[in-house]
Amino acid sequence: MIEHKPTRKETKKKQKIPTICIIMLPNELFIQILGNLDYQNLLACMEVCSKFRDLIIGTASLQYIIELAVSGQRDRSQSCTTSSADQLQCLENHQSAWKNLKWSRELKIPMADGGLWELFGGVLAQTTPQGELVFHQLPSDLRGIEERSWKLGPDFGMRVRDFAIDPPQDLLVLMESPNGEAEQEYRLHLRSLSTGKPHPLAKNAVLSLPQVESDIEVSYNIQIFGDLIGVYFFPSSIPENEVGLWDWKTSELLVNIFHEDLHSFSLLSDRWIVLSLVDEDGRPLLHAINFREESSERLEIYDAETGQFFVYPPLDEDSWVHSFEIRADPGFLSGENTTVSFSRDAEYFILVLTISLTVGHVDKNLIHFVPSTHLLSVLEDADDFHDWESWIPGDTRMQMTSRLEPSNVWVCYVYGTKFVTAEPALGGKCGLSVRLYDFNDLALRRDAQRSDESEAHGFIETSSSIIAAGNPFYQDIITDLPYWSNVLHLEDAHGHCKVMCSEDNIVIVDVECREYRVLVF
Repeated sequence: MIEHKPTRKETKKKQKIPTICIIMLPNELFIQILGNLDYQNLLACMEVCSKFRDLIIGTASLQYIIELAVSGQRDRSQSCTTSSADQLQCLENHQSAWKNLKWSRELKIPMADGGLWELFGGVLAQTTPQGELVFHQLPSDLRGIEERSWKLGPDFGMRVRDFAIDPPQDLLVLMESPNGEAEQEYRLHLRSLSTGKPHPLAKNAVLSLPQVESDIEVSYNIQIFGDLIGVYFFPSSIPENEVGLWDWKTSELLVNIFHEDLHSFSLLSDRWIVLSLVDEDGRPLLHAINFREESSERLEIYDAETGQFFVYPPLDEDSWVHSFEIRADPGFLSGENTTVSFSRDAEYFILVLTISLTVGHVDKNLIHFVPSTHLLSVLEDADDFHDWESWIPGDTRMQMTSRLEPSNVWVCYVYGTKFVTAEPALGGKCGLSVRLYDFNDLALRRDAQRSDESEAHGFIETSSSIIAAGNPFYQDIITDLPYWSNVLHLEDAHGHCKVMCSEDNIVIVDVECREYRVLVF
């Protein structure tokens, strides 16, 4: 085949063909194209030219994408008929209400006095003395979630020792109480949250784990993380704490770790689990394990092949650790809630690490705030040991409190990037002060650039936090993770109350009055 070479006349003619200027395309086409971008690319497009900037600023659907990312939310409006403008307004109202701590109404829920409770996914659940489970969906006027209640039980076919819930997945996990049999095992029953029947997505309705030594008095901590269920087992009579992790839909046991040094755990991603330890020398440690690549055989924690240790600074000689707890609530990782336009993006959340210790003769809590994304980025280095100077100072924050806060009973004080705590009433007044912290990095960066923020909206803390030498570490420890904070005062609340939070509510727990006081956002 002979290749045709264009003549000079043909080349000149081709060069004269006019090109269509992209800027002349209809705005509707631009909006459709830009709507497929994430917030970072939309912000980059705003720097290209004034046309793009004006178009993105003036289009509700594009602003909605940006505002979702900045506020740490994810779009859930696939089946929603609300317009983009209404969704954007709803999101802005929701964020403004939290920033100003302006709730729309209150409700009070009596304590059921059954001894067990749970707060997850906007549902407060309790047991009754008769063995029933009572569920109360907490409302949100801004996100259009209605209040409702329902009950299950009391006949579950076994004695319930503990439970966990995940409303978007309609999942109820019931921990069967050990009965003292010779061949004992832990049993988790997977039920539908709405009906109490075996969950239809679970391959097996019961997950089990052998109990090496029989013990009928065991405490539990259960975490549901999408398709994963992790359980911390704390026997009372033997010094052998244990963590089991399953894919609850396939019933596969993914990892089983034990050791007397083990204090708590939290899932970090669909690949990593992080465990808190206090070793034989009294030093607090974090140990992260890649459970996708780890053996599912029962292992001592120090024998895990994929483990990486996060080391804390040396303690002062007058300081010693009692316990080391991890708490986190990323939000919904799976399941669809078609009744709302948006909900928390579980990709980014804060871990609240509480080290309870004695300094001299004084009991204190060291609270350590660690972003999940920071730990994951450090894990990419694949080092066996991470010295404290490599992971603590720049991207985390420490602060000392009394032993009373945060509560070791009412532990749902963290949701997403928010953390809530009770404080003494301002100015010596009667009542209760509630302080809210938010570690959402994108919102912090944008608010810091705005000049119209007032004191009424709280404040942004960017200065360093200094933990002085001897309280409890051997040397000064400086941490710099920024946060936003605001405080509300409730004159009619008792100073002994504890506080918890969810996506749409602050919950005041009054044990003496036997009630939950719910502030609705």
